[in-house]
Amino acid sequence: MNKELPKTNRELSVMIRRSFKRDATIPGSVFGFGVNDSDYLVSPVINGKQVRCPAYKSWCDMLRRACDGKYQQKYKTYIGVTVCDEWRSFMAFRDWWLENHVDGWHLDKDIIGNGKEYSKDKCIYVPLWLNCFLINNEARRGDFPLGVSFAQRHKKYASDCRNPLTGSGFRIGYFDSTNEAHEAWVRAKISFAYELRPRIEAIDARIFQRVIEVILNAK
Repeated sequence: MNKELPKTNRELSVMIRRSFKRDATIPGSVFGFGVNDSDYLVSPVINGKQVRCPAYKSWCDMLRRACDGKYQQKYKTYIGVTVCDEWRSFMAFRDWWLENHVDGWHLDKDIIGNGKEYSKDKCIYVPLWLNCFLINNEARRGDFPLGVSFAQRHKKYASDCRNPLTGSGFRIGYFDSTNEAHEAWVRAKISFAYELRPRIEAIDARIFQRVIEVILNAK
């Protein structure tokens, strides 16, 4: 008879640890930095399929971003990113993960941290819409500031933004300089941030002011 799996990642991690204990072994190294010191099988076979512990997957994904040179060559924004010594231990990370993980949300090191270290004091789980609101695809603008492109037809600099409430993009206007166009983008983003403030503060009361700072410092 197949075993019914829990519906949430947290419950699944707890179930796997409870059901698949292992004998003490030499801890394994992950990406040359992390230590898999788990006291259970992190990828057991359940119902005929290998099931990876969600906490372990989150830990490995974090280590890949910070410690895998090949990954960093592909995603250069992670060059220089580190993981704190405490989170070298999978079980230490797992303790924090059990308290903070939310299904469908993403581990973020930028909003309350400095963007350069993964640690329990600098990380938070946030929904994808907030990540997209702060990172956004306007970064594909070449040499222009965020939200700015050159409109050949108008011979001016265009300012574009995406409405995080609807997901649709819109043009703010045309300007004589990149600075003016970027400042219009900043004003639009801040206006949206205030509209989203109740939802942002519902995630964590600490982060609204930090969201404003991220927008003001965007280049």
